[in-house]
Amino acid sequence: MRRRKNKKNYAGIIVSIFIAFILVTSIIGYIFGDNQNQVSRYKDLKFTATSQGWKTNYQGKTYHFSFLPQDLEDINISDSIGFGNLLEVDATYEPNSTYKENIAQAIFELKNILGQKEIFLRQGFTRNSTFNLPIITCSNANPIVPVIYYKSSNQTLITNQAGCIIIESQSENSFLALTDKVAYRILGIV
Repeated sequence: MRRRKNKKNYAGIIVSIFIAFILVTSIIGYIFGDNQNQVSRYKDLKFTATSQGWKTNYQGKTYHFSFLPQDLEDINISDSIGFGNLLEVDATYEPNSTYKENIAQAIFELKNILGQKEIFLRQGFTRNSTFNLPIITCSNANPIVPVIYYKSSNQTLITNQAGCIIIESQSENSFLALTDKVAYRILGIV
C-alpha cells in the first residue's frame, strides 16, 4: 500500500513541474516574442515594433513613434510648414478641451521625440488655468519658435497660419497620429 502512495506522489510532482515549465516558458515567450520580429521599412529607415509602437535609428539617435510614416501618408501636411533648425517649439491647447488627456499624451510623445533632437518643447494653455502654465496662443508664433496648437474640431487636419501649426481632430484617437506626422516632418523623415 505504501508503494502505491509514493507512485501517486511522484506522478503528482512530475505533473506539477510540467505545468510550472509551461507557465514559465509562456511568460518568457510573451515578454521576448512576437513584436521583436516585426520590422517595417520606410525609405532607408528600418522601423522595429515595440510594445509601445515603433522605433527607428535616425541620424545616430533612437526615436519612438506610435505610427509608421507610411501609415500616415493620407494625412496632408502643407509644404509651407517648414521647421528648419529649431531650438524650441511651443505647444498649446484649451485647458478644458474635450480631448485634453489625448492631447496631453500627444504633447508628451512630441516632447520625447524633440528632446532627442535637442529641441525644447514648452507647453502651455491658450488661457489661464489652475496648472500655472504659460499662456501660449497662435499670436506667439514666430519664425524662430513655432506654436503647435491642438484643438478639437469637426475635421481632422494640419494647417499653418503664420507659423502656428494647427492640429485639428474630430476624434480623440487621431492626435497621436497627427503628432507623429508633425514629428516626422520636424525630423526630416517625410
